[in-house]
Amino acid sequence: MSLKPHLDYRAKPDLIVGFEDHGFLGRSWSSRTKSEVLITLMEEVLWQSHKTGLYVSAVVCDMGNNYVKTLKTMGATID
Repeated sequence: MSLKPHLDYRAKPDLIVGFEDHGFLGRSWSSRTKSEVLITLMEEVLWQSHKTGLYVSAVVCDMGNNYVKTLKTMGATID
């Protein structure tokens, strides 16, 4: 599905909606997220999950080049 870039201003939180929100890494214009950013975000999610006792056994992605690079860099396998 193709989405058109679109920005909206929300007065209550004084926020422009339509940017990618990467949490502690900040926000960026909607585009393909670089694998370096995905690695940092995935490591944070996995770490926070592990701290709560949740062990992630699988990750699903759309096989975009950035996700493939991310998973290969992180050492993911089919097994």
